[in-house]
Amino acid sequence: MKKDLNEMASNWVVKEHEGLTDTQQKEFIEWLETTPGASDAMNEMRNHWQDFGSMTDVDFANDLLQTEEKRWIKWSYGVAAAVVAILGLTIWQYTQETTPAEPITFERQIVDWNQSDFIQLDDGSIMELNQGALVEYKYSGELREIWVLEGEAYFSVEEDSLRPFRVYAGNSVTEAVGTEFNVRYMDQSVEVYVAEGEVKFSVDAENSSHSEEEVQETYLPENYLLVLNTQNEENEEILISRVQQNEGNKIIDWKPLTFRFEATPVSEIVEKFNSINEIQMIILDDRLKDIKLSVKFRSNKPKDFAKMLEITSGVIAEYENEVIYLSMR
Repeated sequence: MKKDLNEMASNWVVKEHEGLTDTQQKEFIEWLETTPGASDAMNEMRNHWQDFGSMTDVDFANDLLQTEEKRWIKWSYGVAAAVVAILGLTIWQYTQETTPAEPITFERQIVDWNQSDFIQLDDGSIMELNQGALVEYKYSGELREIWVLEGEAYFSVEEDSLRPFRVYAGNSVTEAVGTEFNVRYMDQSVEVYVAEGEVKFSVDAENSSHSEEEVQETYLPENYLLVLNTQNEENEEILISRVQQNEGNKIIDWKPLTFRFEATPVSEIVEKFNSINEIQMIILDDRLKDIKLSVKFRSNKPKDFAKMLEITSGVIAEYENEVIYLSMR
């Protein structure tokens, strides 16, 4: 039983090192909360991971199997995968198991910002949702389709010439292949900003004030912004402009950053979170400051980070308005 628990913990450490998606993060926390001994097993495996990271000569027999208690590691797929990952190699089974994926579906799936603000699709493409966004998506063997029903979303698209990637907002269609772009849909306007690559933009003639002859496909290159103004139904306006890089960054500055920490003291992690969030974390116990963690978190998830500390590191998190107080049990 302990061997199975340790093997599961080692697999989670590998995934944690690569970076957990929102879905995996929820599964991880649920596993920690419902599995007796999971927290201790995770701490033990994290220590092994740090040992591997500091090794200069990898000797499985001498370095990994020093005691009887550690002999099970020899057969642990997860820890082996961790060592291989450090060496820069690839294991097919590990890749299949740790690649976050959603199955290809012929049903339209709906998701809003409250459920998840980071969705990785089956082809590796990523949707990031701004607060208040609501989207639907449908993947089939022929098409990858997204409907921005309201709000704002950023797309990082994996190239697939056999399956076009189309984003619908109002009566507009934005198609991309291997690019990154932002779509903002309000009641009377659609904005498309291309951060990387190129997209093809068009308007649905059946639901537009323009005739079929007037509706032209428009190609937008990198650092271009298109605004479709539908305030006047009889005379829709399409404005296209080139923006400077700093202006483009402002358009997408709502996107959370991804924090990745390697054996970093909790005090430094908390300082990083506090620097960009209204919710502030305050460490009340000096013992907590020097605990080192290797984790990956979205910058807008301080509560999730505090929750993880509670489960894995013997921390008490107390919430008061926009402040999280952290202390040791």
